[in-house]
Amino acid sequence: MLSYEHAYHIGNPADVLKHWVLSLCLQHLNRKPREWTYFDTHAGEGLYHLDDERTQRLGEWQQGVGKLSPELRQQPEFAAYIRALEAVTDTWPPQTLPGSPVIAAGESRAQDSLVLCERHPRALGALRRQLGRHPRVSIHERDGYEGILSQLPPASGRGLVLIDPSYELASDYERIPQWLNKAVQRWRQMMVAVWYPCLHHEPHLAMVRAIQGLCSPEGKPLSWLKVECHLKAPPERGLLGAGMMVVNPPWGLLEQLQAGAHRLAQDLALEVTLHHSEND
Repeated sequence: MLSYEHAYHIGNPADVLKHWVLSLCLQHLNRKPREWTYFDTHAGEGLYHLDDERTQRLGEWQQGVGKLSPELRQQPEFAAYIRALEAVTDTWPPQTLPGSPVIAAGESRAQDSLVLCERHPRALGALRRQLGRHPRVSIHERDGYEGILSQLPPASGRGLVLIDPSYELASDYERIPQWLNKAVQRWRQMMVAVWYPCLHHEPHLAMVRAIQGLCSPEGKPLSWLKVECHLKAPPERGLLGAGMMVVNPPWGLLEQLQAGAHRLAQDLALEVTLHHSEND
């Protein structure tokens, strides 16, 4: 099923959460000079314009990026995320928003590389126009789970995998922890960020529990961090909020999220919760 297009939802509160956490993870990778590889299982278009009729139809960005306050934009925990936004726009509120691969490309250095998978025809074409000429970006028209797994581990042994499907297919909730269990056997140190929606019937709960139970090839429980945001005035139907789980989170990420969560909650009228593994 290839009907989902992220342009309808770009910049909403769930998107802000995802890209904030992603930017912090990339920032941590850049603290060491050794190269890293960014893998994206569902890369999307790369760049989104707010005058696109799809984006205008729902206008969800107005409840997300459009509500970020000057106070938040000055807070150090959001510096990398705001830098990513400002890199693609000359105005505030912004008129152009970066997707995950553009954020990763912006944080990458000369020695780093990106591996992007996308199957939606329109998104794939836009992604190739945006990043196809980048010397260290490879774009693949294939199933992201299979495509990324076949390339693990990267030669550098450092990097990040972003798993961000639309969840139009209910099987994603089962497939993701199964994929992670296979992937960690190949790459014990892999850092993985999994975005998921929070819905009324709570299909994400079993997936989250399964991820929390992941173990290394030696049988040692993996560390994880979970941050969720929930709308204070949720709709009767549709998205109630969203979450990000980071497996093998970098040291210091939890403290950054704790420091920024209150400001994010204030700006976007959210309830933000944080949980982490005992071995974190």
